[in-house]
Parts: sequence; structure tokens; C-alpha cells
Amino acid sequence: MCGPVGCTDTEEPAPGTTARTEASPLLAGERTLFPESALPDVAAENDGEAVELGVRFRSDAPGRVMGVRFYKGPGNTGTHTGSLWTASGSRLAQVTFTNETASGWQEARFATPVTISANTTYVVSYHAPMGHYAVTEPGFTSAVASPPLHAPADGDGGNNGLYHYGASDFPTGSYRASNYWVDVVFQPNDTTPPSAPTNVNALATSSTSIDLTWYASVDGSGEVRGNAHAHLVYRNGQLVAELPGTTLRYRDTGLTPSTTYRYTVRGRDLAGNLGPPSTEVTRTTLSDAACNPCSLWDNVTGKPQYLNADPSPTEVGLKFRSDVAGTVTKIRFYKSGSDNGPHEGHLWSESGTLLATTLARTGEGTSDFGWRELAFATPVPLQANTTYVVSYFAPGGYYPVTFQYFATSGLDVPPLHAPSTVEAGGNGVRLVGSSGFPTEAWLNTNFWVDVVFTPNPL
Repeated sequence: MCGPVGCTDTEEPAPGTTARTEASPLLAGERTLFPESALPDVAAENDGEAVELGVRFRSDAPGRVMGVRFYKGPGNTGTHTGSLWTASGSRLAQVTFTNETASGWQEARFATPVTISANTTYVVSYHAPMGHYAVTEPGFTSAVASPPLHAPADGDGGNNGLYHYGASDFPTGSYRASNYWVDVVFQPNDTTPPSAPTNVNALATSSTSIDLTWYASVDGSGEVRGNAHAHLVYRNGQLVAELPGTTLRYRDTGLTPSTTYRYTVRGRDLAGNLGPPSTEVTRTTLSDAACNPCSLWDNVTGKPQYLNADPSPTEVGLKFRSDVAGTVTKIRFYKSGSDNGPHEGHLWSESGTLLATTLARTGEGTSDFGWRELAFATPVPLQANTTYVVSYFAPGGYYPVTFQYFATSGLDVPPLHAPSTVEAGGNGVRLVGSSGFPTEAWLNTNFWVDVVFTPNPL
């Protein structure tokens, strides 16, 4: 029975509910949207009306909804029920909470777990007969991601979080993207984690950056065996990047010169299973010594990944800038043994005005490969904090490449900077078929073009 002080534990469940289920902690492999440590801004809203409170969610992987959780604050008394709904409002299951604590996260499990499909929206809710629900306002201006579970942001295909005043019913109302701290207990069908990534390698590319590469974490078996859904990069034990499973490199920037860092990489599958860490690698950033002259790469840090197997004549280049004014005396490029020139370098403004052309380099052969230089007859002045493009013409194609080098981050070797594709609207750049201003940012590729830059005296 329910009265002025709430409902007693002897009240019978409403028609259509399951028998009451004892609350229990999460079991191995179960997922929730919010961790146990997550707390609302307001534990108990000053609202005493009966209300159903919910959240829209989906899973990347199929599995079973085991039950419902909600955060309880002072005054949120009475008998609480939890429900699972389709996106259109059909109730799939209901359970009554028992053995609740005075406050904190509460949990109840369905008598029979409910199977749900991947990438399908559902709603989980609970009924607070005395109101005083927990709330964070706003709480869904951005999506909540706890793979494989996701709660979309308010307005992303519908509102989130949700409420309905009165008796327990499908919640559809929303207010200022409020999070009412309702959660789901989910068990994915797949509970096997992917393998650890292998062949992890770290290379210090400057005084403030380290490049990582690895072989993919593998998920599944037999004909469905493939890359894990995501790769997670950890620096000194802390997560610093979450990347698609197809991404096998990462540039860690903003580091401290002459400092040693430890790295591991882990795979995660669609079901949210986190694989074991890779073998740990360590690397020390370069010293912050002043340069004169300056370049972006040296013979140690400048190592191409592949040779592009295309004999088409191509101009390949790089966008760059300097923190200080100075002059460019030479263009550097990494020559393959298959492109025998003659090579000629160019320096351009960001908009494509040709500023200078180097002397041609002739008499090249197949054994003449590695970093080579093309000198300007007269040093070319550069302004500070201004973007330029440096390039050279490879008449025989077969130029070196490292794919996706500039996809997410640039290279900083002060005073020189090669911006990322995101920052520069594409980097590196090429023009296939002839010599000229290169503009095509093909696969965010580094074509290994560099400058020899002399800062102006202070």
C-alpha cells in the first residue's frame, strides 16, 4: 500500500510486471552507460510528483538487457519500477526494485533478460512515485559513449533524457537536455576480447613529439577474423587516444624535450571487450637545442614507410610555417632509387604564387637514394607565422610516402611546423601528371619534402 510516507514492501506488483528481483552488483562482462563513481549535480530535485524518468540508448553489438539502474537521492522513496521500451513505446519488460539503499545507485534485474539488436534505439526508465529524482541540467548536450553503449545527445534523432508525469508510462518529454541518471545493465553476446597489438614501435620525431606504429589488434576467428573495432593508445598508463581499428599509427604531441615516455596499445571490439596491452615501448624526445640551420626531419627521424609504385610524373610537397622570420636556402627531399630525375624544387605562397625555383639536380642513378638537397641560387626570405608550400618535381614518379601521416596531427620542430590536414585543410600535397603547384591532399600522405631554413639574427 502507498500512503503519505511512501509504499510498503508488501504491495503487490502491478499487472504485467515481473516478480521482484534482488539488486545485485554488475557481473563479469556487463556494461552500463555510467560508472559507479558518476554523480548527479542534484541528487534530489525539489519536485514531489510521481514521474517516469528515462534515457534513450543503443548498443554497437547485440546482447541482452539484464536490468535497470538509477541514482537515488533523499526523498526519492516509495516503490520504484524499472522498464525497457522500444523506441516507439512498446514495453518489453518491467521489474520492481527491492532492498534499496538510502541513496546512491540502485539496481534491479529482469526475471528474464531481454535480447536487443545492435544499432537499434531503446529506452530504459524507472518510475519515481514520490519524485525527488536526481538530475543534471543540462546533461545531454553531448552524447554519452561507454562502448558498446551510447546515449545520444538531445536533438540527435530525438530528445534525451525523458520524463512522463503520472503513472508509469513511456517517457517522451524532455527539459533542457536534462540527465535523470537512469542506466541499463547490458551483457553483450560476444565476451571474447581481441588480441594484443604487436610490433609496436616508437620514434622521437622532435623535441615535443613521438610517432607510434603497430600491427593491428585482431578480433574474431576464421573467416570473420579482422582488425579490432578500435585501438587505444596509453602513455605512461594513461589513455591519450582512441582511434579506429584501421588506424595503425599515432603522433603524440605536446611532450617535454629530453623526456622518456612509456607506451602501450590495446584493441577493443564492437562489444566493448578490451584486449590485453601490447608489449610496452619507451622513447625519449629529442633535446630542445636551437637550430641554425633548421629542418623538420633528419636522417634518423626522416624514414619513409613505402615507395609509391606509380611512375607518373608528379609534383609532391608540404605546407609549413616558421615561428620566426628567416631564409630558405635549400629544399630537402627523400629520393627513391627508382626516380632518377632530374629533380627541381619550388617554393610557393599558400595561394600558389611561385616564389623561387632551385637549381636542377642531374646525373642521378639508382644507387643515389636517401635525403638529397636542391639549392636556391639566392636565399629566399620567409615571414614569420605565414604558411608556405615547398615541393619538388619527380619526373619518374616512384616518390616515397607515409600514408595518413598528417591525418590527425602535424609535426612541430620549432621554429618549423608542418600542420595537420585538419589545421591546414590538407597536408601533404601533390599534382599528378606535370610540374606545378600541388594542391591534392592524397590520403593525408607525407611525401618527405623538407626545407633548410636559417632564422634571421635576433
